[in-house]
Amino acid sequence: MMKRKRFQAKKALTICIGMLSICLLVLSSCSKDDNDTSPGDQNKPVMYSGTAAPSSDNVETSATGSVTAEYDPATKKLSFTFTWSGLTSEIGGFHIHKGDGAIIVPFEAGSYPTATSGTFSGEATLTDDSWIADLSAGKLYGQIHTANFPGGEIIFPLKKDGSSNGGGNGSGDGNGGGGYDYP
Repeated sequence: MMKRKRFQAKKALTICIGMLSICLLVLSSCSKDDNDTSPGDQNKPVMYSGTAAPSSDNVETSATGSVTAEYDPATKKLSFTFTWSGLTSEIGGFHIHKGDGAIIVPFEAGSYPTATSGTFSGEATLTDDSWIADLSAGKLYGQIHTANFPGGEIIFPLKKDGSSNGGGNGSGDGNGGGGYDYP
């Protein structure tokens, strides 16, 4: 009788350990929901990227380019790298705009290359909450002005990685920068 009780106890323990193992395996394979906005994630850096497009319908260019960026909410710093090629003329101005067209990050002449192809990396502190809101909403964009297109030859929409970059020409046709109408 004693052997039978020990056998039943061992069997029950084996079953419990097996079920516990299965539960732990299931829990460890669960991934965190990307939409989870727990407080710890609010200070996690956010990655952005975008593909260059003509600044408007009036700009005929075969220039191409891209931007990658990282925003650190803890420091409010936006680190970026712009790459471009095939501009129609040398760069005359370069900056980052917010959604309403205002320049929020002017790059000083001499701080970026002026050649028709190149790369420019740097960082800026986003000091205004509306700038941060525009960045989060995909409404910040870099813009290169050239001698041939002083109003802007190409724009670089900054979109959160994983969101649609859109493409298009930013002319209000619903394709520019994922549907945002860039000026």
